[in-house]
Amino acid sequence: MDRARFGASLRACDLDQLIKALYDNYAELKQLQTTIIPVAEGLLDPEEHLQAASVIIKTLSPFYK
Repeated sequence: MDRARFGASLRACDLDQLIKALYDNYAELKQLQTTIIPVAEGLLDPEEHLQAASVIIKTLSPFYK
């Protein structure tokens, strides 16, 4: 999933849908991290978005082990 599609999907779904979509689209945690962090950094108020990205990554990390 590219950054534009990621950003669009982030705005278009609720949290449960977002978590499922991320897990379904990224086979490895590292792949998710290398997409979600730059997207968060590029949004307005990056600190807030980086915090949300961190929570998402922490939420999904047990499923990748």
